[in-house]
Amino acid sequence: MAFSGKNLVFFVLAFLPYAVLQVDALNYANFQSANGMFKLHWTYNNGKLIFKMTCKTTGWCAVGFTATGDGRNMQNYDMAVGGVASNKPYLDGYQSASKGVPLRDPTPDYNLIKASEGNGYTSVEFDRSATTDGDVKDVQFRKNSEVWIVWAWHNNDDASSGLNSTMQKHSATGVSKRKYNLIKEAMNPSSAASETGSRVLAYAILALIACVLSF
Repeated sequence: MAFSGKNLVFFVLAFLPYAVLQVDALNYANFQSANGMFKLHWTYNNGKLIFKMTCKTTGWCAVGFTATGDGRNMQNYDMAVGGVASNKPYLDGYQSASKGVPLRDPTPDYNLIKASEGNGYTSVEFDRSATTDGDVKDVQFRKNSEVWIVWAWHNNDDASSGLNSTMQKHSATGVSKRKYNLIKEAMNPSSAASETGSRVLAYAILALIACVLSF
């Protein structure tokens, strides 16, 4: 089947976003609990880590990081807790030194991008600078540091819809079986290749369009 110049341009433009997105999707590292009820995707760009976490709940959803011990007993957790309360998305930072109700981070560094609920799941997207100048309790993410990933969620109650609200005890929680270097995981060779590949693909297709239009 022969393509005219206009038809070829239409074909390329139609599939350009799909092709680029298919490659870019590989840029995200991922982790999930053994039962698949908690999932975390993250990427790293310009000094920031960008996260998307999903929990099988319509209550609050939380992820935490710590470099202490085996990652258990809430020792030195740096946490992001989010969800949707009264149709309003929210995200809060919490810190803990040991078991018990965690305290709000007095200098929160997690920034909400968006949060949603649907089909029994809560999804929260947010970012944070890999390193911070804030509270000494902040976990610092560096290219030579590793952290345990911890998670929790509550089935019904939202953790935070106002400054005076308190976090309800989790309905489920867990700790990763190994430590993760979040930056290196997000910049592994396959991810780096896909990121570069997407740009090369886009430029090549745009060059092809320009060539076709010149005829």
